[in-house]
Amino acid sequence: MIRSLQTRLLIGLAVAMSLVLAACGWVLFSLIRAELYAEFDATLASEARSLATLVEDRDGSIQTEMFEHGVPKFQPKNRPVHYALWNSDGKRVEQSGGPRSTDLTQFGGSLERPEFRSAMLPDQQAVRMVGVRFTPYLADEVDRREGGTGGTKGHGKVTLVVARHTAPVDATLDRIGLLLTGVIGGAVVVSILVTAPIVRMSLHPLARISARIKLMDIDALGERLDTASAPDEVRVVIDCLNGLLDRLHDAFQRERAFSANVAHELRTPLAGLRSTIDVALAKPVESADYRRSLQRCLTICKQAESLTENLLMLARLDANQCQLQPDTVLLDDLLRKAWASVASRADSRGLEVVWSLGEQLELTTDAALLSLILRNLFDNAVSYADQGSRIEADASIAQGVATINVRNAAARLPQDLAQRVFDRFWRADASRSGNGEHAGLGLALCREAARVLDGQLTVNVQDERFTAGLQLHQQISRSKKQA
Repeated sequence: MIRSLQTRLLIGLAVAMSLVLAACGWVLFSLIRAELYAEFDATLASEARSLATLVEDRDGSIQTEMFEHGVPKFQPKNRPVHYALWNSDGKRVEQSGGPRSTDLTQFGGSLERPEFRSAMLPDQQAVRMVGVRFTPYLADEVDRREGGTGGTKGHGKVTLVVARHTAPVDATLDRIGLLLTGVIGGAVVVSILVTAPIVRMSLHPLARISARIKLMDIDALGERLDTASAPDEVRVVIDCLNGLLDRLHDAFQRERAFSANVAHELRTPLAGLRSTIDVALAKPVESADYRRSLQRCLTICKQAESLTENLLMLARLDANQCQLQPDTVLLDDLLRKAWASVASRADSRGLEVVWSLGEQLELTTDAALLSLILRNLFDNAVSYADQGSRIEADASIAQGVATINVRNAAARLPQDLAQRVFDRFWRADASRSGNGEHAGLGLALCREAARVLDGQLTVNVQDERFTAGLQLHQQISRSKKQA
């Protein structure tokens, strides 16, 4: 495979020019050939008409004066003329000397519109033949002796075929063909030599872009390639590269922000552990106080463990490394079990759950991953619902798609911030940041898990109520099973 763009362009130009010039040369050669053969046929027809004037009908007998008028002299060695004459009964009356005349076949048009044919004689020599049918003149002896023009035309038509070798014409055409081939080949070579520097100059913008990209590093991702002086075709490439640089810059920024957020979230439980241990070791305390300190340390460890597990799960989901285990589950059972994990917290905040579940809620999916989504949806609802409000949960299956909605009152969340709930480490309530309860990963984790389950998670805020809607296909697609 040719890797050089310059070489590809030169080869493409050479092939294109060769085809165009070859087509033009073929058309020119065809026109020249047609013109030469038209001239050859005109001469051959003239000879046939001349010979036809030497044919007479004398007392019902066809006679010619071809030899008397020196017709054999019309036959130079390099361009011999052959002829044959047939009477109206199809009997050969006369022919020129030599064995080739016996190979001529009977055919013909009129004197005004003679018929032409090409043939190959047994000696492998090409000839061009003209055939005419005409009525010979009636002539008496007296009129002929006195040099008269003869009488009226006879009654029976005779056929005259005249042939001549086309070797001289073919030789001329061969020379013309060789000349055209040489001219076309030379034109292609000269065109390549002329266009090569032009192609190199045209590719200079790509060389400049390559040199500019080689000098770019991570710190230069914020810079953009200039498109002012670039050709239109190259500008498209530059625009795509600038778009790629934008995405790379955003990705590096998110990575840096992600690393900073992870460090911040892990620092909170570590600081809590250290402060609790420092207080416990500062002075002797009662065993009950030690127990409370250990319980606090255990709670902090569980929070850090939950954060770590969420981060690992997100990493696996992003890399499509989550091994699914499809099974048929009862959706209402999964919903109630997921609510049971947050029921005590809901009671402490005075929250009430209202169920609206359809019938025959059987779903083929990965039960563990779907339970993870449902637990996070309920946890988010309980954590951010208004105190003493109501949480609504409904589920249904129609046309092979399962739909689950979890709603909670969210008077403090404006509509324009609703989509930011999927941003990792983002919290709607800044006062909760850093308390170790939530790291802002729950809904981001749910969306990625829904994608792996061949579904979609959406959110919206309407009438001061926050709704998280999950849609899943009733059966995981084959590609997802093999993920």
